[in-house]
Amino acid sequence: MNLWIRLNSIKLVLVIALFPFIFTGCSNDNPLAPGKGAILQDYLPLQGNSQAYSFTLFNSSWHGPDYYYSHTMNGVCQIDIERGPYDASYYHLISTAIFSVELDSITDYSISRSSDLFLSADSLWYEVHDSPTSDAVTRMFAMNYSKDSGGSVLDLAPFLPPGWEIKLWGHRPETSWNNSAETKGDTLIYTFDMWTQYDLTYEGTVKFLKGAGLCSIQYTRSEGEGTLTIKRTTISYTKI
Repeated sequence: MNLWIRLNSIKLVLVIALFPFIFTGCSNDNPLAPGKGAILQDYLPLQGNSQAYSFTLFNSSWHGPDYYYSHTMNGVCQIDIERGPYDASYYHLISTAIFSVELDSITDYSISRSSDLFLSADSLWYEVHDSPTSDAVTRMFAMNYSKDSGGSVLDLAPFLPPGWEIKLWGHRPETSWNNSAETKGDTLIYTFDMWTQYDLTYEGTVKFLKGAGLCSIQYTRSEGEGTLTIKRTTISYTKI
């Protein structure tokens, strides 16, 4: 009898020890593991999503009181998202974008971009090649959102043409930072505003519509505000 009680006690201890793993699997070891209450997938449709946007890129610079330069690019962007190869630990998406650019109303050209996106319950990642001659890739964190803890957008590269990437993190020490996310009705809204020690400012708003994906981007990067040399870049995306 004592042996029977002892054996059942051991079984009970094993069940208690294994209980968390039965229900969570390896999610604690994998930051991309999808879980209950997935939020971002509601705003980034997994497949069959095709959207068109009008966009404008405006660059301007001042060098003292006598020199001013500005340049505008505008056009239409078509972004298609489809489901990539199946993986049980995350949603693999393939985003294909074609940017039809009009440069100074004189020269037209197109830019195409394909991105591998990885969507978990509350975060979006994307891959970049480590070098033009290497097959090695690095997974970069783009944004996250959770009803419980809110969220932030850290990198807009997946939604911009090559060479237009403006990353919020940058490489300079931050002196002030505000980066938050909230939902209003069917819209997920990211708002950010950051200053650095070198008069570098990032500010803007990114919106996603539930069931429809990216809605708009309004984003300005300024450098040298309050000095004689000022540079400013503004990117605007509006869903058509």
